[in-house]
Amino acid sequence: MDSNSLPQTYKALAGKEDDLPVRLVEVPLRQPGENQVLVQVAFAPLNQTDLVSSQGGKNKLFIKPPYFFGLESSGIIVALGPNLKTPFNIGDKVHVHSKGSHAQYVIAYSHDVSLIKEGLSMEEAASHVINPGTVAYMVSLAERGGHKVVVNTAASSQLGKMLV
Repeated sequence: MDSNSLPQTYKALAGKEDDLPVRLVEVPLRQPGENQVLVQVAFAPLNQTDLVSSQGGKNKLFIKPPYFFGLESSGIIVALGPNLKTPFNIGDKVHVHSKGSHAQYVIAYSHDVSLIKEGLSMEEAASHVINPGTVAYMVSLAERGGHKVVVNTAASSQLGKMLV
């Protein structure tokens, strides 16, 4: 997809300071800036931070409204900004760890993007940082405490499956 075929606007999940419910909003599509890539989002997981932020609390990750939701996703790079610190190509399938990922497009710094490894689906790659990081932290807490088991009551969740 070349930059001429990109839409002028895209849809994103957002909340506002007025505590209105989360809603789908139309946002102007910007071109990526210095050391940034534009990713067309394929999948974006719903994490605890997204849930807390969407239930009336302000999303503390953003300074001013509107507050866009989502912290990670997977997708395809559709535009490149100048002077990328990490090299990418248009068409690369990537995991993105960046604010505003619950949208059709997300702009991210190149160091917040990684290529999806062969054999990993876009759906699996979407949950690449937050849940695995949480599981690693839970296991490290158990190990530091000298515990031989971890009890998890949400084993049917994605985080629970990773822990098992």
